[in-house]
Amino acid sequence: MLAQAYQESRLDQSRVSHVGALGVMQVMPTTAADPVVAIPDVSRVEDNVHAGVKYLRWLRDTYFDDPAIDPLDRTLLSFAAYNAGPGGVKRARAKARQMGLDPNVWFENVEVAITRVVSREPAVYVRNIFKYYVSYRLLSELDAESEAARAEAQRIAAETADLPVELRAEILEARTTLVFDENKGARGAEDQLALNNVTVQDDGSLRVLSE
Repeated sequence: MLAQAYQESRLDQSRVSHVGALGVMQVMPTTAADPVVAIPDVSRVEDNVHAGVKYLRWLRDTYFDDPAIDPLDRTLLSFAAYNAGPGGVKRARAKARQMGLDPNVWFENVEVAITRVVSREPAVYVRNIFKYYVSYRLLSELDAESEAARAEAQRIAAETADLPVELRAEILEARTTLVFDENKGARGAEDQLALNNVTVQDDGSLRVLSE
């Protein structure tokens, strides 16, 4: 939803489109007031987002709740319907069949057909959302890896506080290699520790071996 909100308004609740769509999710007041959404006032960001989420879920459940459609494609088709309307996506799926494409698959199938019967806008809209989603997800994973490395460095510093500075630096470098590259560099990192009479125990902690 964050990726869609960014595509809709760059997360700007004050934005109003030329057709009257409002807020972060660019919700039309008539859509928000409809019984399927039932949030008549979308001037507050919380209600605006809630209305957008409810409408998107209604589109998914009403038009794309088909076991023949992959869950990801149900969501992508719903995004397209949010932008072009369910009627536009219905025409695009029919056109996809005529073109020998898969009406249940968005990328390179319905995505292509919708440019013929609606415009390029829905295709660009969905592709941008997917691009933003992938970017946000990668950034989140990188943040998690960085936090794990920081925690490991702090633990190593505490465990090796009484060792010489040079040895502490070597241990820190070797162990952070284990955190970032477990599959490719772990053996080499452990060998480096062994050269300094340090071993990695089963619980991941370090133990300095006697000379």
